[in-house]
Amino acid sequence: MAEHALQQLRLDEKAQEEVSVEKQQENEASALVAPQEEGTTPTPLATAAACAQAQCDHPPLGPGPCACVRIKTLKLKQKSAEGLSPEEETEFAELAEPLWVSEQMLRVRRNDPTLKELRLGGRGLTSAQVLDLFTALVQNTSVKRLILGAIQIDEPAAAVLCHVIKVNTTLAKLNIHGAKLSRPSAEQLHEALKSNNTLKTLGTDNGFVDTAFQILRARNNDPSLHRLALRCTYPASHYGLCCDLNDALMCDIAEALKANTYVTKLSAETGSLGVQGTQALAMLIRSNNTLTSLIMSKCSFVRNAELHAVLKACGDWDRCA
Repeated sequence: MAEHALQQLRLDEKAQEEVSVEKQQENEASALVAPQEEGTTPTPLATAAACAQAQCDHPPLGPGPCACVRIKTLKLKQKSAEGLSPEEETEFAELAEPLWVSEQMLRVRRNDPTLKELRLGGRGLTSAQVLDLFTALVQNTSVKRLILGAIQIDEPAAAVLCHVIKVNTTLAKLNIHGAKLSRPSAEQLHEALKSNNTLKTLGTDNGFVDTAFQILRARNNDPSLHRLALRCTYPASHYGLCCDLNDALMCDIAEALKANTYVTKLSAETGSLGVQGTQALAMLIRSNNTLTSLIMSKCSFVRNAELHAVLKACGDWDRCA
């Protein structure tokens, strides 16, 4: 029994030593830690006494040694002849996942130049972690591809994400497909995308956000965009994902397509246009020579007569279904 305890102690000491060396090398090789405001004291990410010697950057995930030291111990034992017990295998799995997320978040905060793609889908991010991630991305200049998947984006996090979209000029791919967004948050993202010229790919099943990205691509005359379609993926009661055509949206679309030479089809599943929206659509049809298909069969128009007159003047009734 005493021999087993002594062997465990030696493993812990070796793990502690390896973590300490790794952290020391990282600190010496990199000056990537985000600068602190003048007159403030940097807030340590770990306060456990067991981590002080190792200069650990990870928060303790429970009593005893910090997760990084404990995982190092388990890894050493895993490679030994003794191996891990079933209980230790479970412990290793439970510690490894949150520690990996913690390490990736730290790399984003430090603006690690080697971190180009970050995949956090299915990692069980908390609301606090999502907010922390978006806050770190405001000044990050390394991450080009961010895959988040079905996460919960509450309104405070959505507000920061809007700011990221407006000011971050590095992020080129963002995947939030399946993310839960409130209707106000989706509308805010819709507006924020109007100020972005960097995103090339946006994965989402939110009608508002998807439409805003299509308008952005149309405004930039993206040669790969041939159809601008307003999607209504779910019933209106489901997370507010429907994107019905309205006057303001029609004006945005008309402005984006004014000089576009690639979009040939414009479609909207549902919607209603008043005077302003109908006039914007009429002007678009007059000025754009690229559109060949206009599908709005379920949309209502306050001034149908004016729109029909424009279509008749164009001599191309096939453009409206």
